[in-house]
Amino acid sequence: MRTISATLAALLVHLAILGKGAAACDLAGSPLDDPAVRAALADVVAVVEVTAVGDGAASAVVTSTLKGSPKKGDALVINGLLTRDEAGSRGDCGVASVDVGKPYVVTLWSPVPGSTKYDLVDPRSPAMADDAATRAAIAAALARHSPTSAWQASASGFQTRLALDPDARKGDVDLFVLARNIGPIAVTLVHKSWPEAQQTRCLLRIVDAANRAIDAQDVPIAKQDIAAYFMRSGQTYRVSVEPGHSHVISLRRVTTAASGWGYKEDLGFKYYPIVQHGPHSVAAECANFLGPGSTLTTATMVATL
Repeated sequence: MRTISATLAALLVHLAILGKGAAACDLAGSPLDDPAVRAALADVVAVVEVTAVGDGAASAVVTSTLKGSPKKGDALVINGLLTRDEAGSRGDCGVASVDVGKPYVVTLWSPVPGSTKYDLVDPRSPAMADDAATRAAIAAALARHSPTSAWQASASGFQTRLALDPDARKGDVDLFVLARNIGPIAVTLVHKSWPEAQQTRCLLRIVDAANRAIDAQDVPIAKQDIAAYFMRSGQTYRVSVEPGHSHVISLRRVTTAASGWGYKEDLGFKYYPIVQHGPHSVAAECANFLGPGSTLTTATMVATL
């Protein structure tokens, strides 16, 4: 799979330590818990000095740009940076609280249409104090050029992006789809494992370097056993995605299927065995997350699988 140099590994450990505030939350883990992943996906990574904070946002001046278009001296308004009192009263995970006059490294999405305010890539994760080690770790993370597709907008008011999860177990390939609400109101996304016709799932289009499609294969579980399990244990949950925020749709172990490792309902009970290790083009089409018959489609990314 993938290898990381000892130096880069040490830097990523430093980033992981910086991000531990998010790990303490009583919420499911997300690839965005990893500051290196946030930096790789962000539209903007910048060092900013906070000039004012309150009412759920902070004003700040850019002192250095590590990624993106803002320049030194530009004034930004960043949604989700809170005072300590705001963070405490909301019980927000990670506590993205900041103090006026202090510099921070922030990972941001560009403003949604009709707004000039930037959004945190992950509002539940802490802002990172600006120091040499943090800047070096972020620079190393950006130098990795983690595989990801471009943003793709849809008529639904969401934009989507496909990415490779760098924290997959050795021998596995984990992907995730980011669905970001760029509309004016909160939208509810649904995760539903049964009945199969309404199941929320992402089907993949994978093509190797020789332009050969990787055909989806059924998981090695009898269909009647799948039906029996999900008729008894099928689950539905809903998540409200605020304007400017994103939601992660995780797709785990997409290239392997072994007994005891789950049904892969997020992939429609399919997996995609790779014929030859190497670069592949990958795109996803996700069904039913915005209701039965709805579709969220990503652009194509190139990744070594």
